[in-house]
Amino acid sequence: MTRVSVLLPAFHHARFLDEALRSVLGQTHRELELLVLDDGSTDDTARVLARAASDPRVRLFRHHSNLGVSRSLNDLLAEARGEWVAFQNADDAWYPGHLEDALAHLEASRADLSWAPCDLVDAAGRPHPEASALAPRLWGTRPRAADVHGDLLAGNFIPSHSVVLRASVLRAVGRFDERLELLHDWDLWLRVAADHTVARSGRAAGVFRWHGANRSAPGAASREHYALERAVVYGRQSGLGGPRGAEACRRYASALHRLGNRLDGRLAHPAVRAVYAEASRARPGSLELALKRRLAGRHGDRDPDLEALLARYGFGGGGPPTLTVCAITRDRDRELEGWLANVRDLADEALVVDGAASEATRRLCEEAGARYLERPWPRNYAVQKNAALAAARTDWVLFLDTDERVGDRLRARLPRLLAAGGVDCWRLPMYWVASLDPLDHVVTRKHYPCRVPRLFRRTPRLHYDERLAVHERVPRPVRGRMRRLRGAHLFHLAFVLHDEAALARKAAGYAELAPGSAATTARYYRWREVPHRVRRCREGFRG
Repeated sequence: MTRVSVLLPAFHHARFLDEALRSVLGQTHRELELLVLDDGSTDDTARVLARAASDPRVRLFRHHSNLGVSRSLNDLLAEARGEWVAFQNADDAWYPGHLEDALAHLEASRADLSWAPCDLVDAAGRPHPEASALAPRLWGTRPRAADVHGDLLAGNFIPSHSVVLRASVLRAVGRFDERLELLHDWDLWLRVAADHTVARSGRAAGVFRWHGANRSAPGAASREHYALERAVVYGRQSGLGGPRGAEACRRYASALHRLGNRLDGRLAHPAVRAVYAEASRARPGSLELALKRRLAGRHGDRDPDLEALLARYGFGGGGPPTLTVCAITRDRDRELEGWLANVRDLADEALVVDGAASEATRRLCEEAGARYLERPWPRNYAVQKNAALAAARTDWVLFLDTDERVGDRLRARLPRLLAAGGVDCWRLPMYWVASLDPLDHVVTRKHYPCRVPRLFRRTPRLHYDERLAVHERVPRPVRGRMRRLRGAHLFHLAFVLHDEAALARKAAGYAELAPGSAATTARYYRWREVPHRVRRCREGFRG
């Protein structure tokens, strides 16, 4: 029989949780594992879960504080072992044959994702009296099987706890976007439907409980929050290319335009102009958007909560552009110490994403005043960079490896780079340092020096393709607004910080994560084996 990993994040739904757990463990398909994560609940969730722990198929996890449903699902995915992945909500329940029906449907249809309708019930489990009116609002109309992706672009109609999909597909399209608290599931279904087969099962999967405290209930989140997340989802889809990408880009611009209209006159803040500016970038040549961009945000009130929400999604507005400099690290404390010295006073914040849960790394960050973010190592740099993007709260992000440094000229030019119009990404020249005293760099015909896309405007469209574990790919819309910098450099110190054996291990590690890149990676780290010259660097660096 097929093994299924069932993921159940729980937060403050103790009164419904026991029924949700029993509906999973009572499935006619018995070969499953149930992974449950308590996301910092303060009600009786822990007590309910303790009773379920007696079943050997159950594995329990806990966050000490509430980190959100997307982070919880991603942490559970990292622990999943099944060939298939299914989702359950703490306040919903399955019918006993759901998994068996879904797996049979997947085999018969040869689909990668199966979903099914659900029966709408109230808090007591009775058929909801307004089901006929609520269901279309929650899930839309029945989609056309020929173009599931096109129908999903109009809105989500897939109940998340009805979904069963291949774990290999989930690894291919990437995990849940942790910027999203409300529309994380819709974003994932769109990414799956873009390249894989999605099929609807005729039998109801279970019950969807509408109890007034749902995330999708009126008042659970502001309309502006929903509008922002819709823009993020469309922004990611606009990178597809072709007619689907063009349609997503149109919807992206429209979502931002509507958001700006909702905010203008209500919120007196430059962030409103920033929203119209991003809509203009998605729909170039619009005189209406250009005019609104100039005039918006001058009337209304100050709303700190709404302003913070806009800043979270890259619409800070007001004052000089702000910058986060970010490192992805794992047992690199010796390198990190120099990195922290180099970026001191460079940016508004320094952010270190640690995949090794190192106490020494945490201590170094605390001493240097840097933010420390612990994330289990997923063997994928794109995943860690997306976690950093979700955690950043500034207008721009500079990604800098722990064995890289910012040159003095680049440091001086950063304010102008951040203020430049019409640019979402800067490709920065990089010296590969051959010696520190004197400060020399390697020159070869093909690889050194090189230019790397590292400095990004933090827009809703910026998200790394998690299908590439290393040599991460910049999204298509961002590449279209990329500019090269000349005359100011980053410094790569791998050749002076590591001996030949360490460089070989580093190259082998990259090749293991991305086998197709082995030859390219080897060429970068074996510079002495190719014709080369050594030249003096034209600038220095701190740290």
